[in-house]
Amino acid sequence: MKHMSVVFASALIALVALGCSSGDDKSPTGAFKTYLRLVYLDKDEQAWEMVHAPDRARLLEAHKQLEAAGIQPPSSEHKALLIRTIYSPYALKSVELVEPISEAPSKGDVAKVRFELRDGREGFARLIWADGAWQLKLYGA
Repeated sequence: MKHMSVVFASALIALVALGCSSGDDKSPTGAFKTYLRLVYLDKDEQAWEMVHAPDRARLLEAHKQLEAAGIQPPSSEHKALLIRTIYSPYALKSVELVEPISEAPSKGDVAKVRFELRDGREGFARLIWADGAWQLKLYGA
């Protein structure tokens, strides 16, 4: 029983640390990890704000077109539109910048990150510096 209490306490501490940690949002890799953590924790509105504003607008427009066509998307725009192909931040094996970036990013700077999952899958994500933060860039170059 004592062992189970220690395991439970350790798990609780890990969850609290995950929820309270702000991550390294000032780097593209840190912002990407933060986005995944927010989605994982169902903090959809916060994750939604990490998507580049013009891309959010395009997604909302597509959402409206589905509704106009009579297709009933999920009631929450955030649930329907957030990228959930990576089910957990714990699935990440590594995240790294593809090319070096400026230490002092300027509005419109784009960073490409490569990620590898523990199951061997790999992918890329693009982030753009806008409004003083790295944001997920879903459309365009």
